[in-house]
Amino acid sequence: MNLAHKLQNDLINRIGQIDDVNFLKAIQAILDTSNQEIFALSEAQERSIAKSRQQIQNGEGIAHKDVVNDLRSWLKNG
Repeated sequence: MNLAHKLQNDLINRIGQIDDVNFLKAIQAILDTSNQEIFALSEAQERSIAKSRQQIQNGEGIAHKDVVNDLRSWLKNG
């Protein structure tokens, strides 16, 4: 028995023991979204991503910690 088959059997057994409807709906939502195709980006979105990547390579980005600090300051003084 391969690993995928073992995992499937384990999940089937565990799901069969769950009585929480909300939890089961959450599992169903996960399974439903895992079957959907990955969305395609428009040309404009692709260009925007490429431009952003180029800006980062050129050192034109802002460090995450600086953005967070600026937002905290703005919220505190806001």
